[in-house]
Amino acid sequence: MKKDMKTVFWTQLKMRYASMSNVKRKKNLPDKATMYWDFDCKVGASAEDAKVVTYETLIKELDAVKATGVKECYVEVIAKAVNKPLKVEEVSEDI
Repeated sequence: MKKDMKTVFWTQLKMRYASMSNVKRKKNLPDKATMYWDFDCKVGASAEDAKVVTYETLIKELDAVKATGVKECYVEVIAKAVNKPLKVEEVSEDI
């Protein structure tokens, strides 16, 4: 079965996306106990049309751009170390 170049491109892009988290995990965080890697992402037919998307919806947004029939697209993924949210401990009151 012969795949067209567009299908091959999108498949490769999805595979790179899937391995992005693993690559960043290998880099050192300033404080592993209180920080994790997060990503700022933008997707669109061009840089001017790109919209901010969450890392979790990146592939869905790429598929939406692909459905418009464009030959090229703009993807921006910037890694950043962020602080984990603080866990709020419930205080039980003895009555």
